[in-house]
Amino acid sequence: MKEEVNSNGEMDGTFLEGLRTNPFLVKPNYFDNLHDQILSNVKLDDIKKEGVFKTPENYFQTLEEQVLSQVVLPENGSSIFKVPDQYFESLENKILASVEEPTQKNNIRSIFSRNLIRYAAAILIMISTGLALYFSQQKTNIDTEIAKIPDQEIIDYLNMYSDSNDIQLILENTNTDDLSSLENHINHL
Repeated sequence: MKEEVNSNGEMDGTFLEGLRTNPFLVKPNYFDNLHDQILSNVKLDDIKKEGVFKTPENYFQTLEEQVLSQVVLPENGSSIFKVPDQYFESLENKILASVEEPTQKNNIRSIFSRNLIRYAAAILIMISTGLALYFSQQKTNIDTEIAKIPDQEIIDYLNMYSDSNDIQLILENTNTDDLSSLENHINHL
């Protein structure tokens, strides 16, 4: 699966590969008139800032009279709106005739393809299994590791890297019972 990463670190084009057509369409001749449209919008913004639209003086005081003078009412008092004969009797049939049964079922398309979901699930399982195995092998008990070191290597190490101050510090912090058991242990070696 080919993946491209844009400058923001996001993936491009991964969900568009499964589509049959390009969903991003531009109107014909869109770019031909774009410059003129942008300039006209800039001019309109300038006009909005200037506030050139003002109402004449006493406009709202005389508004009601002006509106009523332009309204033409029938003089005999009858309604100018009429309903055709048998309109409501035939209305239901006209509506039902104009409504058609849907013949085609709409296809639902998901954003992610099923293969992508399967691959993601497989990768997730592999990563979690690998991490579980890695961390389970990393747990080692320090006591068991020290117990694996032969006693003679420990004695040689202490003889080589210890000095007289270390021995005095050890003797100050041990009991006489501990010393006798240690002496018996060393003698058995």
